Amino acid sequence: MITALLNELVEVLWTLLLLVTIHELGHFAAAYYFGLPVSSMEVGVGPRLFSFEWKGMQFRWYALPICGELRTCWLSKRKWKNVMLFLAGPLTNVVFACIMFAVAGNGPMARGSLAFGLINLIPFRTKTIDSDGYQILQALRK
Repeated sequence: MITALLNELVEVLWTLLLLVTIHELGHFAAAYYFGLPVSSMEVGVGPRLFSFEWKGMQFRWYALPICGELRTCWLSKRKWKNVMLFLAGPLTNVVFACIMFAVAGNGPMARGSLAFGLINLIPFRTKTIDSDGYQILQALRK
């Protein structure tokens, strides 16, 4: 019984790690495409699992993959580029979900990716997290 629970926990954490990483890589791809310099990409909180540097950018993964952040050195002066930057993460999750639905059917990875992408489009703000939906609204107001 304990082994089954541990296996389930590892599967959930692995799925979250993959989904948050895919999401942040979507933001990274948009920033790279628009020529916005990225200083770091982080996935998770807690003890650091691993990290590396590539072209002056820090990439870090932590033990609890419940959130992520891509830090750019600055945002674009063009509103539509910033909107696309914030939209890229959720869209990447939705595209990944469609691929997973087509390849593997209605599994937890497909459902999780779709839910993760759509929930991130809901505008909300906490002490430490601004959702992509919130950041999109902020970019449109400027």
